[in-house]
Amino acid sequence: MNIKDMFCKDVCDVFLNLDEFAEVHSLNGRRVKCVIDRNITADISPELVLAWSEGVAVGGIRVYVKQGAVPRPRQGDLFRVDESLHTVQSTSLEQGMLVIELDENEAGR
Repeated sequence: MNIKDMFCKDVCDVFLNLDEFAEVHSLNGRRVKCVIDRNITADISPELVLAWSEGVAVGGIRVYVKQGAVPRPRQGDLFRVDESLHTVQSTSLEQGMLVIELDENEAGR
């Protein structure tokens, strides 16, 4: 087994394991196992921190889901997580995972 295969196995067996880190959420209407990180303020831009402090946005989240589980959204797309509507800030592929950076604002609730 090569390193890529080991990463893929860890993604499924550990990171997306419902007994370990993952939970089932609705992402744009698809119920999938994913990990949602709601503590991303250390990684956000100063402009977004300023917007939050001025009441423009009320939060941001990062969603980790297995690549291919949901279609990859584009920056600026609206993206629904459970009952909350978000705006996609960016997406990336990391070791078989789709990572979706989202902003949430008051109008999306």
